[in-house]
Amino acid sequence: MQAAVLEAATGHIFAALVLTLTGWLSWTWIFSKYRGFSPEQTRRALLKSTMCVLLSAGLLLYLRAIGGSGRFGFPFGRALAQVPQQRHGPRDQKRLNGNTPDVSDAYMGILLWPEKQHRTKLIAPSPLSFEQQLFGNKKDNRLIIPFDGVYWFYKAPDIRPPATSREAHGTPEMVNIRSTDRRPLRMEAHQNLGTTINLNCCSRIEIAIRNADRYRESVSLELLLSDSASSDKRSQSLGRARVRSTRPWKFYEDRPPTTETLSFTVPASSGIRRFDEITVVFRLDADRADAGAKIGIDHFTLLPRGL
Repeated sequence: MQAAVLEAATGHIFAALVLTLTGWLSWTWIFSKYRGFSPEQTRRALLKSTMCVLLSAGLLLYLRAIGGSGRFGFPFGRALAQVPQQRHGPRDQKRLNGNTPDVSDAYMGILLWPEKQHRTKLIAPSPLSFEQQLFGNKKDNRLIIPFDGVYWFYKAPDIRPPATSREAHGTPEMVNIRSTDRRPLRMEAHQNLGTTINLNCCSRIEIAIRNADRYRESVSLELLLSDSASSDKRSQSLGRARVRSTRPWKFYEDRPPTTETLSFTVPASSGIRRFDEITVVFRLDADRADAGAKIGIDHFTLLPRGL
């Protein structure tokens, strides 16, 4: 039963249900034997206990199905996104300030922008020469790109957030975004580089993330490179990497997100020669896909060939 409480507190409702049912039935059976119940009385006690647990679980799953997000992993309310906000500006965008939760509206999609926009002139790293590989400081030739793009949240059958999507400022690790109808969320991060980079320049691309997600090892990141200037908008996937880190969990304590770096190998040959956009697709496991990943992109690192 203690394990069931911990599972429920971290959002694993199905595991909590199984543990609760098992523990409650075991306790009822032992109690019945201790009191000397007849087999018929024992069956009735077990049936009553089972119905009580299932009805309680049904209520909890119903509250989860109607959306929202509460404390310790228990979802309540009906909003797709529980996002602290205030209205400002002519476009009536909602800016996150961490003070006023608003759970009164639901949206078909969300565009989440970083608090600050950083624009850095990018110069792709050139491949290292043989002398540089032997004697040079290899780390000096890395290209670090701070993430200043946009996060997309939407649901199938859409392939991108609709035009009526809500716009807000913040980072995913600081907000709670949930589906209102149990349809899985789709989550992407889009970074426009503002310049074209030759794919041959790099051997690997690393993604540094800030992870505040409570669902351990339930998210994989897929890295896509795109050439928006090409006629067919070609893209090249560099594969997927599982997020392994998890923020330490404690009652009544606000702990900062953990950091992790994921590495993706650039193939020697690919379907594109250059790219000017980076897309990170968040692949959510099915049992938690109704909740957006609380993972933010910090920066990308392009490592030249030979490094």
